[in-house]
Amino acid sequence: MWAILKPKAPWRDAFFYEYFKEGQYASPTVLAVRTATHKLITYPGHEEWTELFDLANDPYETKNLADDAELFAQLQHKFDEQSKAVGFRMPENVGRTKMQTERRKRRTAKD
Repeated sequence: MWAILKPKAPWRDAFFYEYFKEGQYASPTVLAVRTATHKLITYPGHEEWTELFDLANDPYETKNLADDAELFAQLQHKFDEQSKAVGFRMPENVGRTKMQTERRKRRTAKD
């Protein structure tokens, strides 16, 4: 029975998250990485909004540690590693409404 349940690959130690702004909603584009103990949340185009939390010591995410250079570097490395592993690339139409995207396609087709 154990042979069936035993994973063939090592369990991952981090999770890459992406949410892309939709033109009709106010929520911004968010890119993040989550490990067992930490979470780094970035908002492309808004570096000042970056959030970094130590989930082991601050499970309610009340203290932003983004100014902790050493911790930030560790999580940024994990972020880069995970985004590369999933082949992440920023879509061209992030944040545009459907109408804006269609207009852009028509202009591009004319050129």
